[in-house]
Amino acid sequence: MKTRVTLISTLATLALTPLTFAGDKNNPWSELDAKPASEAVDDTWTVTYKDGLQLSDTDGSNTIKIGGRIVYDMGWQTGEDKPGDSQVEVRTARLYVKGRLNGNVSYKANYDLANSDSAGDVAIKDLYMQFDDLYGVRIGRFKEPQSLNSMTSAKYITMIERAGIVNALNPGRNSGVGNSWLINDNTTVAFGLFKETSNGFSDNSGQWSATCRATHLISNSLHVGASGSSRGGSGTDISTRPGHHMAGSVTLADDGPAQDSSLYGLEAAWLNGPFSLQAEYISQSFNTANDAEVNGYYITASWFLTGEHRPYSKSGGVFSRVVPSKDGGAYELTARLDHSQGEDIDTVEVDDLIVGINWYTGRNSRIMLNYVMADIDEGGAESDYDALLLRFQVDF
Repeated sequence: MKTRVTLISTLATLALTPLTFAGDKNNPWSELDAKPASEAVDDTWTVTYKDGLQLSDTDGSNTIKIGGRIVYDMGWQTGEDKPGDSQVEVRTARLYVKGRLNGNVSYKANYDLANSDSAGDVAIKDLYMQFDDLYGVRIGRFKEPQSLNSMTSAKYITMIERAGIVNALNPGRNSGVGNSWLINDNTTVAFGLFKETSNGFSDNSGQWSATCRATHLISNSLHVGASGSSRGGSGTDISTRPGHHMAGSVTLADDGPAQDSSLYGLEAAWLNGPFSLQAEYISQSFNTANDAEVNGYYITASWFLTGEHRPYSKSGGVFSRVVPSKDGGAYELTARLDHSQGEDIDTVEVDDLIVGINWYTGRNSRIMLNYVMADIDEGGAESDYDALLLRFQVDF
């Protein structure tokens, strides 16, 4: 009986004892949850802004950067089958988050709210991890390394749209694993293995490809490069939009399923102060009944009236952000000659000449005006149209 009374008394005392939590100096159990001093986390973070909002810890080993862009287009066109059409389009509405973890892992998640798929899902652009401890290997969804015009961000390209042959043949973003190397101050090499995916998700029809690109900068003024890709079987429904995203597409080739295909490209750019020239040739051959082939080229000229130049990133072999040197912004005159051609049973040719002016109103904004003159020959059926395009762009 005495034992029972003692047990009840002890339980009552415990029940009336004030609750304590992990970390409480009066709680003997808190030591089990406490982090050893050697693993203490520095909770000092700084917030900065440069082309995006960035949070960083003291030594920069952990960072988070948040940003995005808005691109709004307006277009007026006239031609044989386009009598005075006018259109507007939210071309891009992106949000992204990227950063580093523990000083040895990078990541990026980039979504486009303006370009959803047929199911209405938000378009996934970049979605990857990169591990320094695995020699910088990148895993996830990102651009296949091909074409100077493609690898340069759309925020920094000279014309409103990428060249027609680039839009037709460039594989864009796919899921895979890859790496890039800065061989020396002027030479880059990139390689990756990819699987074709729909909006970042694989399906059974997606085929594997191996893609590589190498660039070299000569005397800080001449960029040269080459790229190639060996691709598994896929369809040959290849189309392009002549300088104008809202104008509708032109089919360059459609020869049914291909067992495999080979894609290669040559690129060059010459920089001389405010003046630059950029050109590429791209070709893809398909293993089909009619040995379908699509190829083309473009030549782009740029001249800054206000004295700026196109900044070049040696680490990526691409062009980067133009920053106005004076109040009132920077003004750039541009012109591009573009040719795309497809052959299967018939031959289809698309040519366009584009002239324009870009006004960089600040570091993170610009207004672009392009005038497009397009000629199309679809197996002997010829047509043409002219278009005036206006773009408003901000990134943050």
